Amino acid sequence: MGAIKKLDWAIEKFSSILLVISILSILFCSSLSIVLRWFQINLSWIDPFVRHLVLLVTFVGGVVATGRGNHIG
Repeated sequence: MGAIKKLDWAIEKFSSILLVISILSILFCSSLSIVLRWFQINLSWIDPFVRHLVLLVTFVGGVVATGRGNHIG
């Protein structure tokens, strides 16, 4: 049983770190896109990338909430 708890802890820790990195990436890329638009520079890959990160954050947030036991409560 100890191995399963360690695996659960590792998955929750990895998911939490991935969630924070993804949210910070969304914030950075969105801000960068806004600033670059002021200078008439358009990076066409940023907007789809941010949309994919939002989808990832949704699922990883569900994993973290379920791991902490407060997903539906």
